[in-house]
Amino acid sequence: FCNGLLRFTRNDGLFTTHNSLFTEKLSNLVPQCLRAFTLAETLIVIGIIGVVAALTLPNLNHATGDKERITKVKKIYSSLNEAYDRAQVIYGDMGEWADYAISRGLDGDKLYTDRLSEFMKVSKRINDSTVLLADGMSIYFYSYSPDSSNYYSGLYYQGYAKVDIDGPNKGKNEYGKDLFKFDFTNQGVYPGGISEEKLTEYCFGKGYCTRWVIENDNMDYLKADETGKCPDGTQLSWTVTSCN
Repeated sequence: FCNGLLRFTRNDGLFTTHNSLFTEKLSNLVPQCLRAFTLAETLIVIGIIGVVAALTLPNLNHATGDKERITKVKKIYSSLNEAYDRAQVIYGDMGEWADYAISRGLDGDKLYTDRLSEFMKVSKRINDSTVLLADGMSIYFYSYSPDSSNYYSGLYYQGYAKVDIDGPNKGKNEYGKDLFKFDFTNQGVYPGGISEEKLTEYCFGKGYCTRWVIENDNMDYLKADETGKCPDGTQLSWTVTSCN
């Protein structure tokens, strides 16, 4: 009762009014004056909340988006490894697939697509060398002709898969953002951009950052310039793997 007419004090368990008109016995009630916020104060609080939200939500959304993309990249890496292993059990060493296609006048890209997609959850075939998976990702398969130039750092590159984690009709369709390359080699499936000495050229320069995503669990190269330097001056490398 905040109008000043009544004021209560405690006396031996009884609440007694100082208004001479009446005295009441109250067992559990303790009146309190409650002051409401004014309209101006409410608007100020709402304004502060809006400013904080504007500053924090973009970063939060960006971080959430990166986590989703990283999860997709790791998922398709696992799927490609499984398809690679199972296809070789049925069709033999992938290193001989290109020769087989040439000897029979077949399209090597289509042959790779036929054999590898057989062991993946395909929603539909987009064309001879591209499939759409049930989870919405699309994969383009490419076969290398048998050539000594495909040897590099002890690996024989037999072909690759270009994966669009957003599907063919969504996203930016740019390497390192929603396109990721995986190489088929004589030693298994390797994430694109595995070269130690060409990190700047391949990842920061061209977006071949699949290995970076899988090993470092981030996409901080998107924050850096073409030399790998972050806005805060941090130089990304295989030992310094995140912007501060």
